[in-house]
Amino acid sequence: NQTTETSADLETVLSREWGTLEKNTRKKILKNQIKISKKLDLHGMAVEESKIEVFKFITNNFEKQNRLLLIICGKGKRLDVTHGWQGTGILNKKIPDWLNSKALYEKVLWFDYARPDQGGKGAYIVYLKKLKNEFS
Repeated sequence: NQTTETSADLETVLSREWGTLEKNTRKKILKNQIKISKKLDLHGMAVEESKIEVFKFITNNFEKQNRLLLIICGKGKRLDVTHGWQGTGILNKKIPDWLNSKALYEKVLWFDYARPDQGGKGAYIVYLKKLKNEFS
């Protein structure tokens, strides 16, 4: 089953690093000189649904060579122990693992928290690798 295989690959984390980016490219991104191609808003989605949406979003944009992406996940709610969930949002913690997963590692060059006007620590800016074609 393709979905089960993809889901397992998204859980296999290959790195804890957030990637490296050439200094001038990073500056251009942070100064908004390179525009975001596409956005994905995960607000209100469950973890499993979000995982599949992130996979499809990265894969589709990689194939179309939309290289600079924004994934909005929110910061999560802070609830007390009686609600069984403390701290920051689960999606916010999961997205770095998914981006570094076996399923997406070869597509993602770099990612970081978004600029404050783009969602800050409730969103991730993702820069994809160039698609290698057979002629290069």
